[in-house]
Amino acid sequence: MSAPSGSSNSDKENIPPPEPPANTSFESASTEIISFSNPESVGVILHSSAQCSKEIKAREKELFKKLWWMYLLFLHYSGILGVVNEVYSSLDKQLGTWYWTVEYEKRARDILKNWKCHSLKKFRVHIEYLMEVSHADNPEMGIHHCTEQDKLVAYFTHLFDRDSFKKVFYWATPVLNIENSSPHGKWYLAQIYGNIAARVKILTDVPSGDRKADDNEYLSTYWSTITQKPRLCDVDIDDFAEQQHDDSGGRHSKRQADYKVLDNVILTVEMPAKQANAPVANAPAGTESDLEESFESGLIRFEAEIEKQKQRAAELAAASKPKRKKWKF
Repeated sequence: MSAPSGSSNSDKENIPPPEPPANTSFESASTEIISFSNPESVGVILHSSAQCSKEIKAREKELFKKLWWMYLLFLHYSGILGVVNEVYSSLDKQLGTWYWTVEYEKRARDILKNWKCHSLKKFRVHIEYLMEVSHADNPEMGIHHCTEQDKLVAYFTHLFDRDSFKKVFYWATPVLNIENSSPHGKWYLAQIYGNIAARVKILTDVPSGDRKADDNEYLSTYWSTITQKPRLCDVDIDDFAEQQHDDSGGRHSKRQADYKVLDNVILTVEMPAKQANAPVANAPAGTESDLEESFESGLIRFEAEIEKQKQRAAELAAASKPKRKKWKF
């Protein structure tokens, strides 16, 4: 593959700009009013602090925490109503239980759709940046030339780290501690990151003028279906650090799987053995190596470049920032 669509050779002489940080705290996320004009803002769904009683605000905070965990496990909003009913089922009848569940289910669905939309946009920016770094480092050979899905998945899974995950799954950062999660949880995060990154890379190889609506629709379906892949769907909330007690029993919602999509989800490393009744906080040290086992032979020619590209990316990020090209999609 040559330069990304819309680029010229002179563009490649420019230094790629650093990617923007994505920092969100749980406190800020659970106390601000949701603003759809600002996709980075998440918070109280229905009421301002002046309108809310202490109990209602506490319930909203609990709801957000459960939504975060539900969406991390499913990447779909099919379980929203169950979460809302669980949080609000015990409200006093005079507060209007039916009204709360209907309103919160509707608003929560909109928020999760928003998270998906902006995560996919961030993925496109993230992949474009990595391709520019790869091209600047070695125009003749690099991941920017690769078009095979299995090799792309292996590459991006190998490249997975906390910072790259937080750039695209920005909404998960207030509650998820990757470092203290179990090997099982880290494996899950690396697999969904690597597979979605590979699909986005394949889509970015198609010039924007040649893309079809079906391409974007497939990417959206791929996002919503990936967690139904066997073994990925075995991961539960207990595999992640900083989780709160969840009476819903984890993966209680099942949807009909789209097996044509699941055939294109590739698991590059065997799932680590699950430790029964082992506290997440006491996960064994050195688990990062679980994500760095050997991959398919096609990845060998890329592995030598990975460290070089990370170092190059750090150097470029520290350099002066030119004007960013606008991504068309």
